[in-house]
Amino acid sequence: EWLAGSPGVAEDGTELGGYIDAPVEATEKWYRERLKNLRLIEVRGKVGEASTEHGQSQTLPETIALSSGVIFHTTCGTMPADGEFVCQACGQRNAVLGAAEATGRVLPEFPYAIQVYELGRDDTQQPYGGRFFRAPTERDIQRVLAACRDWAARCSVTLSGFWPTSEVPYGNRTHVRDPIYRHGYTHWSRMFNARQLFGLATLNRAIQAIGMAVPRPVRDQALGAFLQYLRNQNIFCIWDIGYDKLAPLFSNNNYNPKLRTIENNWFSVLGRGNWLACAGKITEALEWAAAPREPFITADGGTLLMRTNEPIRLQASVVQGTATDLAGVTAGSLDLVITDPPFGDLIDYAELADFFYVWLRLALAAEHQCFAPEYTPKSMEIVANPVRNPEDPEAVYGSLLTAAWAESHRVLKPGGILAFTFHHSEDEPWLMVLKSLLDAGFYLEATYPIRSDETKGEGAEFGAKKIEYDIIHVCRKRLEEPTPVSWPKMRQWVKGELARLRPVLESYRSRGLSDADIRVILRGKAL
Repeated sequence: EWLAGSPGVAEDGTELGGYIDAPVEATEKWYRERLKNLRLIEVRGKVGEASTEHGQSQTLPETIALSSGVIFHTTCGTMPADGEFVCQACGQRNAVLGAAEATGRVLPEFPYAIQVYELGRDDTQQPYGGRFFRAPTERDIQRVLAACRDWAARCSVTLSGFWPTSEVPYGNRTHVRDPIYRHGYTHWSRMFNARQLFGLATLNRAIQAIGMAVPRPVRDQALGAFLQYLRNQNIFCIWDIGYDKLAPLFSNNNYNPKLRTIENNWFSVLGRGNWLACAGKITEALEWAAAPREPFITADGGTLLMRTNEPIRLQASVVQGTATDLAGVTAGSLDLVITDPPFGDLIDYAELADFFYVWLRLALAAEHQCFAPEYTPKSMEIVANPVRNPEDPEAVYGSLLTAAWAESHRVLKPGGILAFTFHHSEDEPWLMVLKSLLDAGFYLEATYPIRSDETKGEGAEFGAKKIEYDIIHVCRKRLEEPTPVSWPKMRQWVKGELARLRPVLESYRSRGLSDADIRVILRGKAL
């Protein structure tokens, strides 16, 4: 009944709200309309597959009969295919993007389920560990509306200057690959609802106010927690069914709009990505720096965290600039250079970083010149971006990558090491990396496969779904030029090495090494 929807106007003929920038009165009418037919039934399990929780077998049937006689089909939904929905009033299939674009704004939202934790249920070993979902009540809606009213009253007064008002600039990730403007995301503030903007702006103002009374590093640490919280408090967060918890923005490197979004709890001590969790990571890091602990292997093969009695002395310098020009570093002065090279056309770093930058510059523009521009600098970004370099994005990427590594070559000692990680699912970027290294005066001494920080378990829906391994590349400066060899001869060597290594790696397939990882490791070893 709830999915059948409702007209876009109230009984008095006025428009319904629910979207960002809507008048609070219109949003209240929208909430009242959506609340009329909302009922929530929670059934846990998998269709046709028995699952066990607290020792109880739970098999989800294909149909559920309520005491009222209503029959629900557990396998049915309103999403017949990605990017489509079925109108419950007329049965017509529609494209989500077309429906959203026709409105000219971000689609309205309504809370249809709230996750709750009850200690008493947990103590009695109720299913799902004391957690359950319930439908929002009138009291919940009143709290939501109260936040909307506060935001409307304060956004241009006491909270002005503490939230971004700029537009999303034209880019590859924002207008070509992910045309979010067609979904109504024309401004950064539209990536949040009114309650989230109210909370984030208030928090940002508090951090800046505290910064006037405490040392700057403390203020900056709070800003670090704030940036992580931005990932977890926006309308691009979703519920990850596989992990049964919130998945934050940029779990995948895009701005892909979400149909079912999750709003985090501001003050709860439970759950993933809340403010206490984000701030706690900062305090944990500071405590570790004061008393570092490292894992040690015990006699029985286990691990034990032990203090090293060597506190970290923070003697690093952070410089904003381009890796193609390390003018402040003396030639031949460094033992080690570590880079994290961009992966060709896979990640448009600066366009993704703008999401954080537009908030961060509100606090730092006055004291750091590099935060003065409205958006992140992009002209020297080493990526293959067809929007900024439409004629030959790959050539620009290759030339800048070579220039950065040539500068690393200049500042390294004769016996110094250049190290970086890299993986890609296509051949061409690997060849470009190799050619760039050779052109910059390096040779590749060794490659080491290592499980990446994006390793995902079975059923994962985000991050590196297919590739779990990065390749660490260890390079040294060429102190003398080797005997030239033709590329055909080089390919023969590579093919021979691949033929030798493939049977060895494929023997690990039975232990869980995927075909994608086998190819990545082979590419790294071939280089």
